Amino acid sequence: RHRTSSFVPPPQTKKSPVKLYEEDKYVVVDLGIPGKLLKIPSQNSLQVRTLLLSLFNSGLLSRKTIATFLELTPVHTQKLAQKLQEEDILALIDKRQGQQKDYRFTPEIKAELIQQFILDIVSEGKTTGKQLSQRLQKRCQFILPERSIRYYVKKLGLKTIKRSLPELLTEVKKTPRVDP
Repeated sequence: RHRTSSFVPPPQTKKSPVKLYEEDKYVVVDLGIPGKLLKIPSQNSLQVRTLLLSLFNSGLLSRKTIATFLELTPVHTQKLAQKLQEEDILALIDKRQGQQKDYRFTPEIKAELIQQFILDIVSEGKTTGKQLSQRLQKRCQFILPERSIRYYVKKLGLKTIKRSLPELLTEVKKTPRVDP
């Protein structure tokens, strides 16, 4: 007995004529047609993924080649290719939306945060996340992380009025109040 048979030719592994490389700011796919290259801008990530996974589904490129190029694992590449085959391009779009509503920072807590921010700016001319956290805990018994407070100060746009608020308040104080 021999490992190979003399009457059955050994299976031939054909190397794909398709070549994949990156040139300048383009992903280039050489399909083996002289003088013709398929160029896609690198920043068009969805277009690049769709094309490469379609080439994999057609058997023109290996899973490993595409996984390396897209910086994914071969298993994830396989799953994406299967999703593309079954569900179309929409399967490749990231559908994560993140947290939809604030759970810890209720409108009441945000109101107190704004109020404390204004008090600190007016009385001291500056404030920090640590100061706001300590003062809100002391005044309202809210235990809030400094990092979250800094995030909401920025999100609420309070950072942008930090310098202009004291000037505006002094201007308002100078203006006499007119009662109707």
